[in-house]
Amino acid sequence: MLKKKSILDKLFLCIILNLIPSAMLGVFHIQNKIYTILYGIVYIIQTILLFLETKNAYSKAPKKIVILLVTMILNCCFAITYTGLKFGNIDYNEIIFSLSFIINILIMIIGVYKEEIKKVELIRFLENMSKLGIIASLINILFNYKIIMKLSTLTNSYNANLSSFFPNRNQFGTFMLMMIISISLLLHFKRERKYYIYCIIFIINLVLSMSRNAILSLVIYGIILIYLKYIKGNIKFSKRKIFILYIMLIVVILLIGFILKNQQFMKVIETLFIRADSLESGSGRFEVWKNGFFIFANFNPFFGVGRFKAIQINKELLGSDLDYFHSIYVEKLVYHGIIGILTLYFLFKIVWKKIVYSNIDKNIKDILKAAFICFLIISMFETTTRFSIGYADTMSLIFFFTFPILVSNLKNDN
Repeated sequence: MLKKKSILDKLFLCIILNLIPSAMLGVFHIQNKIYTILYGIVYIIQTILLFLETKNAYSKAPKKIVILLVTMILNCCFAITYTGLKFGNIDYNEIIFSLSFIINILIMIIGVYKEEIKKVELIRFLENMSKLGIIASLINILFNYKIIMKLSTLTNSYNANLSSFFPNRNQFGTFMLMMIISISLLLHFKRERKYYIYCIIFIINLVLSMSRNAILSLVIYGIILIYLKYIKGNIKFSKRKIFILYIMLIVVILLIGFILKNQQFMKVIETLFIRADSLESGSGRFEVWKNGFFIFANFNPFFGVGRFKAIQINKELLGSDLDYFHSIYVEKLVYHGIIGILTLYFLFKIVWKKIVYSNIDKNIKDILKAAFICFLIISMFETTTRFSIGYADTMSLIFFFTFPILVSNLKNDN
């Protein structure tokens, strides 16, 4: 008799499916048209797969979440209606975007809100994620070992696109962050030496991506996790842990001393990682954020102008060539106005309360809290998800929304 697949197995399959077009673009450089078609096919398969899995859950959805969904639907409709009346045309892509946005909220948040999972299913998912992370890490090293050996000779970090099979290093860096969070959870259940080694490999690959956002995210995640576990949690250190911490502190001090004294090494760090020349402009973020606030204030501050009209205004009226606003909060203000940012806040609140008031082990809860807070912070500087179609949207939605909700519903073995 075949074993029934859990929803986590279906989610992992969705992750694999979303990686296929992304990998084909990153490795084989397929045409954008083919890439878009592939993602359309992947999205249809993913939607059918998850809808069939969650179809019985919608009648049990809490009233507050149903009201939130209805508000989001009306918000999208008002944004589309506004652009149609003001500009005389409606981009069909906006309708597709709005439909995918609503469908994803429906099946990946409302549909899983009360879905229970078992510990064995969670461990299997985390093990599969760790294997996927190791494959991506090894491919990155295999593809780029020559560049890695010559990092000190590089004059520009963009000459070293250490991104495994991903189209860009930011995607790869964020993927490695997700793998580190996954391995943190897996180590709670299985304290095996190989998983500690996996974690080190993931951290090395994340740093090698030279993605400042990913490196900052890792630091934030680590600090928050230490605070929740050891400072707020008042966990006392054993003598062995104190000894290890002293050793680590000494090593860190020695490394900092070596870096500060070695001018050549400092130059490599500044060139490849800090990139001070782009910090003043926020790598173009400050300008595009200003454009976003201009569109928000001057067009439709209550319901927004929608995604594609916002991009068009940003390009044609404000002279920017970017297709996004480098911040989930700025984008939401531009796309869906004040109502949109309020619905986003309540969506965050739903996930946060689900984690906080769950009956799961405190260590698991701390990891989920640290990961979600990290997501909220990095979303200030990056478009982590639009809750729509595509690899980045789907991965962030699954990993920072669907997954925490499911883990919060983890069944007690007893």
